[in-house]
Amino acid sequence: MATQLEVQDLQSIKTASEVAHLFGSLGYALVAQPVEVAGLELPAQLSDRLQSAYVLAEYHQGYSRQLVLLFEVNPGSMGLGVLMHKLARRLAQRPESYVLLATVDGYRSLHITNSVGAKSVYSFKINCQDPSYQELNWIRNLGLWGESLQDSQKHQHQMAKYAANQQKEAGQVVHQDLQDSLGSYLREIGRYPLLTQAEEVTLFRQMSVFAGSYQAVQAQKTLLTHNLRLVVSIAKRYQGQGLDLLDLIQEGNLGLMRAIEKFDYAIGTRLSTYATWWIRQTIKRALDNQSRLIRLPNHVWEKIRLLKKVAHQLSQELGRTPAIEEMALASNLAPDEIRQLLDWSRGTGFLDAPLFSHEEVSLLDSLQDQSVAPAKIWEEMDLQSRIQKALSLLKPKEQQVLILRFGLWGNEPHSLAEIGRLLGLSRERVRQIEKKGLLKLRSNLCKKV
Repeated sequence: MATQLEVQDLQSIKTASEVAHLFGSLGYALVAQPVEVAGLELPAQLSDRLQSAYVLAEYHQGYSRQLVLLFEVNPGSMGLGVLMHKLARRLAQRPESYVLLATVDGYRSLHITNSVGAKSVYSFKINCQDPSYQELNWIRNLGLWGESLQDSQKHQHQMAKYAANQQKEAGQVVHQDLQDSLGSYLREIGRYPLLTQAEEVTLFRQMSVFAGSYQAVQAQKTLLTHNLRLVVSIAKRYQGQGLDLLDLIQEGNLGLMRAIEKFDYAIGTRLSTYATWWIRQTIKRALDNQSRLIRLPNHVWEKIRLLKKVAHQLSQELGRTPAIEEMALASNLAPDEIRQLLDWSRGTGFLDAPLFSHEEVSLLDSLQDQSVAPAKIWEEMDLQSRIQKALSLLKPKEQQVLILRFGLWGNEPHSLAEIGRLLGLSRERVRQIEKKGLLKLRSNLCKKV
């Protein structure tokens, strides 16, 4: 089996054909052909979520056959992991064996599912934009091993189980059955008690002093696992808005990891106070990007697919990005309708692949300016970092008062009396601390100006 697979091979993936060639390098026979979703004879609950399907590669040995399938998936209320597990169980009734891949974000990530029968199904996720070497090794291990297909399938399944467990330990929720997985996950994280502030400081110091070492990694992991319950409590508030709870938790965990990376323990506040804002922002962004199109009727999705097909056909004929007016003539859609379809498709990843293999600009970028909404989110995140730096100039008590007073980092604004009760101070003393802290901030700002 050839295993000359590098990080850049994953980073360059933009199309189904490129994923197919990746499996060709792993010992499979290349197929790289689209298949009709209707031909898979799936229940409507599953087939309605599938934009398109491909047979990427295959392997024959005697009467045994393994197929690698890829699905481009519409956003939906059913989590991607749950969807893929249902697909795996459905396909397990057929004589062939399968490795299933799915993307919901334009190949920025791949969700990979492997099963032995209908009961033993494991999934893991690969970040194609920034893959770790561990993820790269998991992909390599999907290749063909040994002399028999059965040996390869056994090896693949063991690897998928290991990868799923690794991501679960890292706080990345991998779906099995929705309710069973949720209950198992909640029981697992319930074993980790909340840390004291002193314990947090010790762990952050270890991350700083031993940066890059095993000890630093373990300290970071401890901070993560002992704060996972915070993510769950926040994620529950966003249920019913388009993503299931496990997906919300997974997005929130990404926010928690980002908060741990950026937190300055020297300011004297708790990690949970700072992390709340990051967790909320990543969940809100996921809801915006992944579930905003859930209620679009099927005929709108058909027009978006037509738009993608026409754009690629015209780009090959013209050797450049087609104008919206040219696409209107070729598709019998009005220019304004095309602009509306482009706007609806933003954030789904469906039009994010580039028109030309040598370019990095996506189809959506080529036809229409990107929404400013993501930029605004990152501007807000940058503002939070600047606020944190400003507060670091103050004494711990001044920081606490201002954070509570102005509702920073996801906290609700508090009255002077409420802050006094929380900190064991009189209302007047809280007012004095607030005034002194604000004067320091203004004085520092004037010096910089």
